Amino acid sequence: MMMKSIRQYKDYRKYIRDYYTWEKKHSSFSWREFSRRAKITSPNFLKLVSEGKSQLSTPSAERVADAMDLAGFEKSFFQNLVIYNQSKDTKKGKVAHEKLQVIAKKNAVRKMGVGYQNFYSTWLHAVVRELACATEKPSVESIAKRCRLVVSPAEVADSIGYLLRSGLLKSNGRGGYRQTEKIVKGDEQGIPAALRAMNSQMARFAEQALDDVPPEWRKITDITMGLSQQSYTKVLGALDSCRKKNSGYRGQRRKCGSGLQTEPADVSHDHH
Repeated sequence: MMMKSIRQYKDYRKYIRDYYTWEKKHSSFSWREFSRRAKITSPNFLKLVSEGKSQLSTPSAERVADAMDLAGFEKSFFQNLVIYNQSKDTKKGKVAHEKLQVIAKKNAVRKMGVGYQNFYSTWLHAVVRELACATEKPSVESIAKRCRLVVSPAEVADSIGYLLRSGLLKSNGRGGYRQTEKIVKGDEQGIPAALRAMNSQMARFAEQALDDVPPEWRKITDITMGLSQQSYTKVLGALDSCRKKNSGYRGQRRKCGSGLQTEPADVSHDHH
């Protein structure tokens, strides 16, 4: 079970408490360690903050966000939530609240359940969804040329048609497209088979990259280690945090895939 996104919170103190509880459940975490990570000298300061007995300054809010591995829009959301919750200035609080709404809307996540299996039937839909928004007036020919694997303009046209019909892309009225949501996330309970098929495709994609992509444009590394169930859960949390950070770097010109995975190397079921 992963922590809820910061976007689901209306009180930053509650998020700090939940973060502490989650970390404490999976490690020997303490308020002292939390403060150390946030570069705060008082070992109980963040406990007092979480209880509403103290407040965060602008610099300390940034350090606390970093200590909780928040990055990109999630870090910005936390910082503005601090301002909104603490502000006694009505105007300042209103501005922070408006920023929170903009961030939440701009980074909305669409949960892809039953009815979206086709999206995960091929890697092409996910790639076209990104490339179609990379230039002002993309043609199906230009998108096809940018795909690493060979696809035809007709296949790209079919993919764009599907994305438009599914509401995952919209025409901007100027010959280009925009994403209706910045992030889409597959429902592991609703469409497990479709997600497994996509994961298999992406794994093969990564394998082919070892031969097809120059080393300066790829980074594939691995680590083998013994883990207890508690440590394994902690690793999953770190991978989820890394995934969220990577999502905050979207919008760059070159489109890259970032795959994070973990699997057992032995056949026992009591450890990973």
